[in-house]
Amino acid sequence: MQGLVDNSDRLMPPPMTLGVSMRGAARISVTVVSHTATIDGDGILEYPVVALAGDVLYYRQQAVAASSEHQLSLIARAYRTYLQVCISLVDAFLGHATFVLAEINSEITTTEDFRKIQSTAPFDDRIEAWCRLCAHPPESFRQTKNWSDLSKLRQQRNRYVHPAESTYSLGIDEIVNVLNQCRDVVRGTLEYLRNIASLDPYFSYVKKIKTAPLIKKVT
Repeated sequence: MQGLVDNSDRLMPPPMTLGVSMRGAARISVTVVSHTATIDGDGILEYPVVALAGDVLYYRQQAVAASSEHQLSLIARAYRTYLQVCISLVDAFLGHATFVLAEINSEITTTEDFRKIQSTAPFDDRIEAWCRLCAHPPESFRQTKNWSDLSKLRQQRNRYVHPAESTYSLGIDEIVNVLNQCRDVVRGTLEYLRNIASLDPYFSYVKKIKTAPLIKKVT
């Protein structure tokens, strides 16, 4: 059943990765609408939204694995990478979705909102542009718990990538709490952004985040 949902989605690629390791003797290509990606020789073809959803789960697992051996530096490394890929997954959704929408209706490429989403504009501005592109008031999203929680997650990420202080303090209880936020914050944001575009919110990469195992601190 999940395959039927995924295949019916006009915006998203199939949830798979293709890899080649044949001593450089192979050539593979994948076409999504008008774009074709090709590998000559060994390599891999990935869809960003699918790959990043996998990264969110992977770095959660890495943090848990490091905690079993009390390797605090490895926990922190996995945690800060997890924060980055959580936000990157939402970014990747915006980029890929607008690409395919443009293939379906080339007229939207002339709109200011489309150009803003495809640009390097601030994250908040690109989210608002997506709302307007879907004829949805950005103010409505800003009033949701999804937006509030996503902003808090970004603040955690920004403490690392845009530090305003010389030292970063991080407690294990905080790590556990934030590692579990992907289940509601990232998943909820992706579902909301897909819903306002009249898309089924239960695409497989969103479902993977939603069903991530709950992490608990063992004392």
